[in-house]
Amino acid sequence: MADAQQDEGQPAGKGGLSPMVLGVVAVLMLVEGAAVAGFFVLAGGPREAEAGVDPEVAALDETVEIELVSDRFQNMQSNRVWLWETEVFMKVRKRHEQFVTETLEQRRAELKQGVAEIVRRASETQLREAGLETLNRQVSSYVHRVFGEDEAGQTRVDSVLIPKCRGFPADY
Repeated sequence: MADAQQDEGQPAGKGGLSPMVLGVVAVLMLVEGAAVAGFFVLAGGPREAEAGVDPEVAALDETVEIELVSDRFQNMQSNRVWLWETEVFMKVRKRHEQFVTETLEQRRAELKQGVAEIVRRASETQLREAGLETLNRQVSSYVHRVFGEDEAGQTRVDSVLIPKCRGFPADY
């Protein structure tokens, strides 16, 4: 009832905002848009960042892959003897490549034995993990112990890659 009385006091067709208020809001929006566009035009486009890195130093930080081992390893953790055809690579920065390859040549049998022990001790579920997370973590830990860190405290081996780890029964 109060609404009916209030509607009677207003002239017909005069509900909402007046055209003058709408015009002022539209002009303000246009001015704001022009100001933002002007700012971007005056500020210019994006500037190219100048790299302060020497190209020779950047080249030393590139990584290379070095094969650690590629062999078949026996595993008897289940009730059956399995052979696991395995390839293991290391990602190494070029600055550490010479040290790693020299150490690898000097200690190849030791490194192969270390990886073989890890595979022999692994459970079948660890060897069948989709991402080989457990095996990767154990081999990474072993490799970091063998190759150590450089003078700056960086590990010489960035990561371990295991692209192949296929098992099949030995009596197959």
